[in-house]
This record gives sequence, structure tokens and C-alpha cells, in this order.
Amino acid sequence: MIKAILFDLDETLLDQQGASSVALREFYREKCRGMDWEEVETRWNNCLKYHFIKYEKGEITFQQQRRCRIRDIFEDQNIPDDLADELFGTYLKYYEGNYRLFPEVKELLSQLSHYPLGVITNGDAHQQLDKLSRMELKIYFKAIVVSEAVGFRKPDTKIFELAAKELGVATNECLFVGDNLEADYKGSAEAGMQAVLINRRKHNYGDKVMQISNLMEIKNILP
Repeated sequence: MIKAILFDLDETLLDQQGASSVALREFYREKCRGMDWEEVETRWNNCLKYHFIKYEKGEITFQQQRRCRIRDIFEDQNIPDDLADELFGTYLKYYEGNYRLFPEVKELLSQLSHYPLGVITNGDAHQQLDKLSRMELKIYFKAIVVSEAVGFRKPDTKIFELAAKELGVATNECLFVGDNLEADYKGSAEAGMQAVLINRRKHNYGDKVMQISNLMEIKNILP
């Protein structure tokens, strides 16, 4: 019996890829004069994956991964910290200014208000909580669990167990919805939750993975 519902944040509730894409284009226009757009875009995507993984493993800080990305974009490892911070701040201004929820999010959350609802998200606590505030989402959630704040991250089962405890239910009484196969789907399933993968980008995950393409489809799963 499902008694509570939990969500991932980026690419589940918030169109993170959309915000990042617009922000990078604006950053390019302002700071990358004379550079090839496609090359900048490729470098950005590659260095994001590489340095964010290092951050997730605890090898560098959140601020350091930002500085590393700037140095990689401009192929200059001698850019001083203060200039790297300034340059990333330009990107961040556009990124934060383009936060958008997926269209169905608030309507769905309102319709599910009779359930205890929660969010489990990996990342920097300040940034993730700021996203929730800017998008006026905090009012919907009884539990908000951010990896940096609690010391462990998805797919670690402890973060799912903590969120369930905050909602006052057992893990096997929770439905969890996220976009990442390993961190969200497999992590929550391992913790005993009913896992659902939101597959907006139509990736091929096979028939054994419970998938939806729009959050409104959650209502078809619930009793």
C-alpha cells in the first residue's frame, strides 16, 4: 500500500537541461567571443560529467568542480580562482534565471496533496534548496532531503530510508519517481520503495523498468 510519494528534483520536477542549455548559450555570447559554439558546447558537456563525478566521489569540492569546468572551457589551467568564480557567476546568473518546472508539476502535486510528499536530491544544499524556493515548491513537501546536508547521496539506501522516516512511513510504503536509472530507480528499489523512472527523453531502458513519460501518469499507478 503506497502511503507517501517522493520525487527527485532535477529532470524530474525541474527542467534542468533546458535551463543549462539556455544559460550556456548566453554565457557563450557574453564570454566566449571568437570561440566555436559547437566546440564550447561539447567541452562544457564533457567537463561537466567529468568534474561533477569527481565532486560526487568527494575528490573535489562543489566550488572546485565549477572552477575546473571554467578552466577546461577556456583551455587555461592558470585561470585564478577569483576570475574562474566570476566567469562561472555569469553562467550561473543565466542558469538561475531560466529555472522552469515541467508543465504538469504543480497540478500533479496539488492533486496528490492528500499524500505526504517529499524530495530527495543529490547536490549542493544551497543550490538545491534555492531551486525549490524559486519555483515555489517547498509548500508541497513534508520532507526535503539534500545529499550534501545529510552526508550520503543516491543511490545509497540510507538517503531513501531517511526520507521515509521524515515522512513517518516505511520504505515499502513509498513510491519514488526519478529520472536516473542508477541513482533514482535502482537506488530506491534497493531501499524497498516502489520505483518509477520518468523517461521524458525516451531512452531505451527495456521493458523490465517501470517507466512513465509524464508525471501525471503516476495516478495510473496509485490505488
